[in-house]
Amino acid sequence: MGSIYVSFSLNSFSCADNDSFESYYVDFLKPLIKFLNKNPEFHFSFSFSGSEMAFFRKKKEFLKVLSELVKRNQCEVYGGAFYKPVLPLLLPSDRNGQIDLLTTEIRDGIGKAPRGLCLYNDVWDSSLLQTLNSCGMDYVLFSEQLVPESKRCYLPVQMSELGKSREIYLYNDSLKQDFIAESSEDFLKKLIKKVQKANQEGNSFYSDKKNIVNIAFTKQELKEVLLATKFSGLLEALKSTENVVLSTILEYSKVNTQKIPAFISSGICPILHSITEKPYTVNENCLSGNYSVYDFMNTYPRSRALYNRMFYVSQLVNQPNKDKAHQKLAKEQLWQGQNGEGLICTFQNTSQRQYSYKKLMEAENIIRESTGNTESVLSFDYNYDGLPEYICRMKDYFACIGLKGGSVQEFQSVKNTGNYTDNYSREAAFDGVTDGYERGLFIDHLFTEDQFQAYLNQESAGDGIFSKVVYEEVKFSAKQHELFFKARGILGSQMVTITKKYIINSSGMNIQYILKNESDSDLKAKFCVESNFAQIDFSEENSGAYKVLLATNTEAFEVATEKATKEIFAKGYVPNINVAQITDEANGISFSFEPNEDCSYCSYPIVFNRPDLHTGNLVPLGITYVSTLFWDLQVPPGKEIEKNFNFTIFSTHKARKKGPKNDLSK
Repeated sequence: MGSIYVSFSLNSFSCADNDSFESYYVDFLKPLIKFLNKNPEFHFSFSFSGSEMAFFRKKKEFLKVLSELVKRNQCEVYGGAFYKPVLPLLLPSDRNGQIDLLTTEIRDGIGKAPRGLCLYNDVWDSSLLQTLNSCGMDYVLFSEQLVPESKRCYLPVQMSELGKSREIYLYNDSLKQDFIAESSEDFLKKLIKKVQKANQEGNSFYSDKKNIVNIAFTKQELKEVLLATKFSGLLEALKSTENVVLSTILEYSKVNTQKIPAFISSGICPILHSITEKPYTVNENCLSGNYSVYDFMNTYPRSRALYNRMFYVSQLVNQPNKDKAHQKLAKEQLWQGQNGEGLICTFQNTSQRQYSYKKLMEAENIIRESTGNTESVLSFDYNYDGLPEYICRMKDYFACIGLKGGSVQEFQSVKNTGNYTDNYSREAAFDGVTDGYERGLFIDHLFTEDQFQAYLNQESAGDGIFSKVVYEEVKFSAKQHELFFKARGILGSQMVTITKKYIINSSGMNIQYILKNESDSDLKAKFCVESNFAQIDFSEENSGAYKVLLATNTEAFEVATEKATKEIFAKGYVPNINVAQITDEANGISFSFEPNEDCSYCSYPIVFNRPDLHTGNLVPLGITYVSTLFWDLQVPPGKEIEKNFNFTIFSTHKARKKGPKNDLSK
């Protein structure tokens, strides 16, 4: 048997680690570097994100020692993309820019540019082969699970496309678990046995194979290994073992000539693969097949919504003939907003996603400034669902209006806040009830009295009349900033037609409804317009972080947002409202609803629970504040009734000072 080269590394491009990097550095990285400095025969490689490399600027002693270890070929530092984006989802200019930015940071920090690339959560696509070539990367690393079993031969994979070829080094996940769980002696026995078996099963003309076993740890796994002094034990065990050599991939690549030809089209890391088939459900037996990041986003709509926003802003920023200074500033904000944690880490709370939305709004604002902040309402397929969406770039906000439910599906203030409509929908398996519609602004419901009482009790929203239908466009005027939608629904046995008109202005919208009773008997119903405000600030102690003021003809009063109106008021709602004002106190932004005639108001908060990825226990991921205007309808056969209200966004005099981080479980 030939030599077996073993490469150990730390993979920072994973969403499995949430601990403070500073405490991790003090407790584990510094001791590891000291161990490596005292044991030159032990080789180790690192991957660091851009923020981690920036952190090391303040820890010059660490970079100095690491630089010396790299110079003597004992250590290697892999490259990647600076802000940990999902590379296949980016335009080529953003891909190359983020990779080059981290490459420069590493070269300046340790004196040597990286030759290999790590991917955030192993999200791979064959289009990255050209990116590797243009960025000067000789190889890429990702999990063996992305490669057919027949190609897992403890040798690098050689992939070629359009005359370009690069090497792929595989993380050997099963051997990593052996190393963590077994003694060093038993690990080496299993290692040799598995490599021998692979060599016997494979076809080779090489009498002296140089196999490579690449074991990459997350921060948590490396912590366990260091606490158990596994590396010291391995050094001792290697003294009585032949043909096993500790190495870096860079050093191994200089002596190895044998590779396995393969074409790997796409893939994601095993843990994401296991939750792609069914939302928030781990299926460890579904590792066959080749799920892509697009499959993942189709399973998790909130991830897809953020990606749509990322791609739209990226197109704005990367348009030619932009002012170069503004474009550079906008790219910096865009790249921060492209952080993969907001897209991929769906099993964590929504704070990282809201951070991404905020950065994307900052990038758009810079572009607006350079182009004169021209207002527009455009129609195109923004989210690639086959239907047109209506994109409103107004003086005070950005909004996306969709035909599904005829609602506002995305809404951001230009004050660089998050996305107020980044809402989950309830699912019975996790929340006890299923909504069946996407929660946004201006969701329309038509209820019977019984259905409305169930709605007040936070139960399912009836038959989904108008909330679960696709409206049709009747008229769209980009010049006048007007939209006309229409839909039909059946309440009981009665046909009802709704016409919905948006008149869009700089600081809000006027929403007009005409409901027509198409049946031959009186229509008695509750017509509700529901607006959902997601939690966008995670530093407040109170749940939701919204303040609600209601005004009637005779009084104005505040409504507690921690409880449902069902729990506060005898009727379960507040009648005779002529103004409802909802304020995001943390950011100093208010939303005003002013109906053309008195209506009633009900509200309640929803805490969305999803299973923890590791324990399976339900944990809170986000909060939505549900705010609903409603009217009692009594419409004769063949007659129409009109309802409308003004929706206005405006800044309050002062944003509230942020306090401790909000605990979603409260």
